[in-house]
Amino acid sequence: MANPNFRQDGDKNVLNIVVLWCCCLFFFVICGYGLYRHHTLEQRVIVLEKQFEEFRRGAAKVEEPVLKPGPELSRKERDVGDCICPPG
Repeated sequence: MANPNFRQDGDKNVLNIVVLWCCCLFFFVICGYGLYRHHTLEQRVIVLEKQFEEFRRGAAKVEEPVLKPGPELSRKERDVGDCICPPG
């Protein structure tokens, strides 16, 4: 006599294999996306570093007078505390 549970075990085995392959595929997609984002961020950092170097070179050529600290640049002292809690 044939075993009626044999086919069900085979179906479970196929289902397990399909789930395993789907998990592997999902893992590779996530890793690829992470690598892609890492690469694009590195490229953006390189571009920003180049722009910053150009800015520093341009700023070094222009000499502006340095502002001296005066009453308009100083911070006034306040008599009240920093706490904004209600009294009492």
